[in-house]
Amino acid sequence: MSKMTSKNFFRNVRDLPYSQGHRDRANMYTSCKDSKDLLQRMQLSKALAVHEGCVNTLCWNSRGDCILSGSDDQRLVITDCFTHKIVAEQKTVHKANIFSAKYLAENDDSVVVSCSGEGLILVTDMTRKDMGQRSIFKCHYGTTYNVQTVPGDSNTFLSCGEDGTVRFFDLRQRSNCLQSSCNEDVIVSWEGAVTTMAVNQMRPFQLAIGCSDSTVRLFDRRMLVTKSAGGKPEEHFRKSALCAFTAPDLENSLYRVTSLKFSPNGEDILVSYSADYLYLFNVNEIACNALDTSSSSSTRKLNSKSAPPIKRLRLRGDWSDTGPNARPESEEQISQVRPTLQATLMQRMTDVLARMLNDPATRLALGGVSDNQRADRPVAAASQSEENAISDSAPVRESSSPLPSSSSAGPTMSDDRDSDDLIDSDEEKVVNDDVGLHLSRTDVMTPCARQKYVGHRNARTMIKEASFWGDNYVMSGSDCGHVFVWDKNTAELVMLMEADKHVVNSLQPHPYLPLLATSGIDHDIKLWAPMAETPYFDILDADRLMVRNKIMLQETRDTITVPASFMIRMLACLNQIRRGSRPLARQRRQASADLS
Repeated sequence: MSKMTSKNFFRNVRDLPYSQGHRDRANMYTSCKDSKDLLQRMQLSKALAVHEGCVNTLCWNSRGDCILSGSDDQRLVITDCFTHKIVAEQKTVHKANIFSAKYLAENDDSVVVSCSGEGLILVTDMTRKDMGQRSIFKCHYGTTYNVQTVPGDSNTFLSCGEDGTVRFFDLRQRSNCLQSSCNEDVIVSWEGAVTTMAVNQMRPFQLAIGCSDSTVRLFDRRMLVTKSAGGKPEEHFRKSALCAFTAPDLENSLYRVTSLKFSPNGEDILVSYSADYLYLFNVNEIACNALDTSSSSSTRKLNSKSAPPIKRLRLRGDWSDTGPNARPESEEQISQVRPTLQATLMQRMTDVLARMLNDPATRLALGGVSDNQRADRPVAAASQSEENAISDSAPVRESSSPLPSSSSAGPTMSDDRDSDDLIDSDEEKVVNDDVGLHLSRTDVMTPCARQKYVGHRNARTMIKEASFWGDNYVMSGSDCGHVFVWDKNTAELVMLMEADKHVVNSLQPHPYLPLLATSGIDHDIKLWAPMAETPYFDILDADRLMVRNKIMLQETRDTITVPASFMIRMLACLNQIRRGSRPLARQRRQASADLS
């Protein structure tokens, strides 16, 4: 009997009845995902309508028969993906949108850790009939973006957030913490937001974090200690930093990292950037020269005071530039003979406000008088809150303001939060200077980018997951409502799947079967399987979509999204400021006339 190979799916299927051991079965599963023929047969198998809001996070259980989901409706749901029935659900005490949820390891797929927009972290027993909350942590200030569990460890997990900290929790030491901005569990502290992270499943001691300065940092987690464990984090800093890297074209830019994913063999890491593209790095290919982060781009100081020039304002809940039917503004102006009254009214409001904000007289009035300095804050705060919550503009100016809306800013949520919360966010920011790991003190190595994947659009939401599909392919969600799949080695686009009416945020390949789960702005979970009779991929349609996405990605830059109440208050405020400056302008003109 010849040894099975993971490269030939049909040979593996033929030889499976005569093979022995789990390795042969694993080879067959791997070859399923490495088959381009099967990949191009992927079709929608089932849509699971188990939520009443945007679905922001998905996670398969260890057996691969159930999937965990978290949503804007603050509910956690476990669904059997083969019977399509809800196995367990909990209405949590989260007050904002659930951004990340994972099964806690070695707990029979029943205990879940989750985080949300208000910074709350919950450990929930999904088997309990009442509210299954076991632990609650309020340590983060502002949004908590991501939680990660540790393979084989049922008592520990990590979290990261807008406050610039990465925290390590051990339920054997503490089961609850109600103190805001607590320093006990901090292992990393940085000047800006830590927007995502990943644990290497093959080397669980490796921790990668994605920051809002375009940089990914890799650490040896064994060297990171918490204050609650009696350690002094700063003593082991140099030993813990393995490497720091960013995409070659983004070295002088501030772009949020929306997704990090280690490859199945643990050697590559896939990085997705907001307002840019997808990159593949090999963490074993380290450059020969060390980077001095005190002077490199990995320690760029963030300028939260400066506001970018505003090209366009978008009303929160406006998804007109997303989905399969979205077109660039230039095409819409040609094709739209008679726009709707609502679209016309909103566009006129945004145009007026944009002109007022960019008017030199308004900027002078905003910046020239001390009493009006506070009025200038909403301009920056609007940009910051948009990038914190939705990542709508390419450059990132940091703020630690709590996230006021969904990762996708879905229309089902309270989009009109009082803008005073945004105005005061800079003054309330808490920086943990006495603990944790300050990333500007060390020399680290940097790997080089192996590949760049283009064609999709990642601008509207801060959650835009990317993942590996077997050993030969990578995939990502997109603002055009499609899932893009590329050849890992050549970066050639090989498959498109229309998976959402607006934005595909989360995608999770099955642990071993050629099944895919996706979610986004739509209120359901979509399951995909290779069910088509023949492979299908229209390269011409794909090329047209890629061109549209490239144009619309450029149009999205320097765009801010604001709630309606904020827009009305800003118009009133700016109008009052401009009226107050008119007498001064008249006096200057009169003085000039007298002199002449």
